[in-house]
Amino acid sequence: MDKINWQEGYYIGKEYIEDPEKIEAIIQYCIKMPVRFEDFNISVSKDIKIIQGKGELLVNIEKTVSRKLFYDIVHNISKAVKDNDIEAAKTYVNAGRFVVGYISSSFPLIIDEIQKKKYLEGHLLVRTISLPEIIDVAIVSKENKKEGAVITGWPIPMPPFPPSKFLAKEADAIFIRDFIEAITCYFGYDINEGIRKIITSLENYWISYNLKKKNKSFKELVDLYIVEENYAYKEHNLKIIRKNIKYIYDIRNSIVHNKLRLKANDIYLLKIAIGSLSYVYQGKLIHVEHFNYVFSLTQQFIGIDHEFNGLNLDYGEKQKETAAESKGFVIKNKEDMDDYMFDGLNLTSEYVNEINTNYSISLKY
Repeated sequence: MDKINWQEGYYIGKEYIEDPEKIEAIIQYCIKMPVRFEDFNISVSKDIKIIQGKGELLVNIEKTVSRKLFYDIVHNISKAVKDNDIEAAKTYVNAGRFVVGYISSSFPLIIDEIQKKKYLEGHLLVRTISLPEIIDVAIVSKENKKEGAVITGWPIPMPPFPPSKFLAKEADAIFIRDFIEAITCYFGYDINEGIRKIITSLENYWISYNLKKKNKSFKELVDLYIVEENYAYKEHNLKIIRKNIKYIYDIRNSIVHNKLRLKANDIYLLKIAIGSLSYVYQGKLIHVEHFNYVFSLTQQFIGIDHEFNGLNLDYGEKQKETAAESKGFVIKNKEDMDDYMFDGLNLTSEYVNEINTNYSISLKY
């Protein structure tokens, strides 16, 4: 087993991201499907193909991957087991999660195709799916199809998150249930329903705390309550949250009233919505048991999201570039940390323009 040079600065997936040797591979997985589509043997893109079986969809993704990653999974696991090297075997088994991580970048395209078929063919049993529901994940060499292996240890059943489990009974509320549903929609790539749940959650929060006012519109309530006197955050950061919530509200109205249908690839927007709403529920107006429960759910969300997407080596390459660009930024105090966190929630004008262009809408941010 190779040693890691910690002095050079280690990050998750470094040995694979920085591996100079590559191999052309095919990543395969299976999606259980309760219906049979009409002619669903298609090429989603030049690298992604879907073949329909009797009760499942078989997906092939062509990827250029780290040779070390490939050999760790295909050869080194079995060698470590044969040599009775348990620690090495555990490390190589963990490598399989990076293969699953590669899938996350292409998963939205698959979801969109399934949803398209659902509505165009009128299937009632088809729903969105999440990464833990895929099965029979494998990787094979594109050059030699006999060289490959099934990924062990997937799917990973998620255990209860102790803080959330402890807090849930004393903090159960309709607006928090809506918040949970929005997060569930995120992991199931049900973007439109997730956006609706975000706004419903906030409206139910105002009702639950008797904050709803007959003479105030939704956006006026946002301006009334998301202000410095109700939070431990500065105005320039709260302004980002107000802008986000108002924009998400306009998106929600376009979904409900103007036939807008976001695609699975717009999952980033729902992630921003979840992050923004979690900050709304960190104010002084909310009861401490609700505050703690939402905070715990948010940490749980971040952890699971990292589990599914943080091991995406494609994403890791981008993270490496971003880290290099921001190397000079130093967090010295709480305000610096707040600015850093809120800046991550700030939608760029380029992103908003892209949404407007893609869906022929004209929403302001």
